[in-house]
Amino acid sequence: MTVRLWLQLGIYMIIFIAGLQEIPRELYEAARVDGAKRGWQTFRYITVPLLRNSSLAVLLLNVIAAFQAFDEFYNIMTGGNQILARPPLVYIYNVALSNQDYGHGSAGAMILTLIIIVFTLLQGRFLGFGKAD
Repeated sequence: MTVRLWLQLGIYMIIFIAGLQEIPRELYEAARVDGAKRGWQTFRYITVPLLRNSSLAVLLLNVIAAFQAFDEFYNIMTGGNQILARPPLVYIYNVALSNQDYGHGSAGAMILTLIIIVFTLLQGRFLGFGKAD
């Protein structure tokens, strides 16, 4: 888990920095004029709501990356531990390439693709990804 987080941390930081740069400075100035204290209040009432789309994009990318985790698990489980935890891509790899059952392997890849699409659409529907603020 830490390897995956370390590999993807840079792109998530870029997404959040881009989101922070899109927040107009006039909102912070207006909040200060209206009496909001610097720090927690401006963070809670201005920064967090305006970073909603960036946060949803990162969440969506994390869910997709969780389904696509392969190399860490494959390298860790090269031994007798393959029964303990089997992520979908490791299973598809074992079926398609180790057992040379390419039909079942490609069917598994298509099912995994459909699962990722369904999760993406459900997240978009329930979390309101892309809606105007």
